[in-house]
Amino acid sequence: SSNNLTLIPTLLNMKSIIFVLLVGLSLSEALEEITTQKIYWYKPYTDDPEVLAQNATLRRELMDKIIPLGKSIQMTIEKLPKGAGERFIQELDEFNDLNQQFLNLVRDDKANSKPEVDYLHDRSYPHLVDTDFSEEDMMNNFNWTSAEVRTFYKKRNIANDHYIDLQLYHHWYH
Repeated sequence: SSNNLTLIPTLLNMKSIIFVLLVGLSLSEALEEITTQKIYWYKPYTDDPEVLAQNATLRRELMDKIIPLGKSIQMTIEKLPKGAGERFIQELDEFNDLNQQFLNLVRDDKANSKPEVDYLHDRSYPHLVDTDFSEEDMMNNFNWTSAEVRTFYKKRNIANDHYIDLQLYHHWYH
């Protein structure tokens, strides 16, 4: 029905829309996937003041972890210290997890998330994707194989997706 079709823009983010287009789902199939939460985990907005306050506190706590972790990752990719590969990947995984949690909270309460989004956006470090590094030095210093470098690129792409989402929210407010 037309009522169901109007829900699609509010339930999908850009990555999900692209996914739907790439896999060739029809609109009705996409709606079915969305409503059964196979494509996009959708948590309805709440207006419960207690939950909103808890979410705001959690967003701030996540920011306090994301910023120093991002700086550590940035320094590691710039310097590529010997033997730091395992710690680097662990930090990148944690960074991606924290950013995903932050973005989920922002998505669920866009109206009240502006201060945290602006703060995180404005204190952003040079982004991982924009940082030049030597793949050969990475392999040598981290004692990595080409498979481990490919794993890094996959995780870096996830970080880039989160960075783009943060920028989109920031620009949505301005």
